[in-house]
Amino acid sequence: MSKLTEADIRMEIDADLKNKGWRLVGKKKNVFGEEYSSQTFADYILKPKNWVDPLIAIEAKRTGQNLENALEQAKNYARKRNSPIAYAINEYNPRKIIAIKDREKLIEFFSFANNQLRDDGLTEGHERFSEFCSILFLKILSEQEEKERKDKRRSENYVNSALNCGQHKKDKFCCFQSKYGEDIFQRLQINSPATLKRIIDKLTPLQLVSIDIDVKGEAFEYFLKEAIKGQKKDLGQYFTPRHIVNFLVRLADPKPHETVYDPFCGTGGILIKVFNYIAERIPKNDAKKWYNLKEKTV
Repeated sequence: MSKLTEADIRMEIDADLKNKGWRLVGKKKNVFGEEYSSQTFADYILKPKNWVDPLIAIEAKRTGQNLENALEQAKNYARKRNSPIAYAINEYNPRKIIAIKDREKLIEFFSFANNQLRDDGLTEGHERFSEFCSILFLKILSEQEEKERKDKRRSENYVNSALNCGQHKKDKFCCFQSKYGEDIFQRLQINSPATLKRIIDKLTPLQLVSIDIDVKGEAFEYFLKEAIKGQKKDLGQYFTPRHIVNFLVRLADPKPHETVYDPFCGTGGILIKVFNYIAERIPKNDAKKWYNLKEKTV
């Protein structure tokens, strides 16, 4: 994981403060920086309207810098300015920590599945990736269906759909058969049922829907890298490195009312990053912006 600079940390703080209703610019500005005092200052000074003294002093440091020293700086400023709250930060982000742990589990599973499929006779990278994606999408679909079953508000709809789905599917199959012939579905290339069972047993405990990761993108990157290691660049596609994706999105700084278009999206890594970037900066109670994000952004 790349280290964040102090500028990176400040970007995160800026977004978080805006999301909580603080004003960083304009006539109603109540967040100040180092210009607030030429003698003793903190990186951020939060001073609500009509307050004589600041409410909060914040020190932001880059990854690896001593947090205790940063906190002492914030405390010194707070004491001199009668500020009741001092705060220091150098990259602490619980959600990112959780994501890293989940990503390690994913990579461990990808490696296991890749080896199982290779041992089963799928020597080409595109074959293993294709079979793996079929399993992956079925897993994600099953989690979404399980969530709907547990949702009491949807229980009646779920029961009704289950009662009616049999005939509906039968009608669809007949329609497809008459139009395309007998081969409606492509058969799995996995030769051994035991291989499929081992992969599914390993995948079952993982919760893919709930983790904050682009699962499809991670899978594609892993299998592509594995193919390159074997000197067989046989997936026929190229991915944009994750740090480049992060840089591009932060540089573009997309807003909720804007639309982002990626004609060569592949697994959609840039679009997913854009979606998450905007989502982190929208107040939870702003229904209009959430609607625009879900329906009009990507």
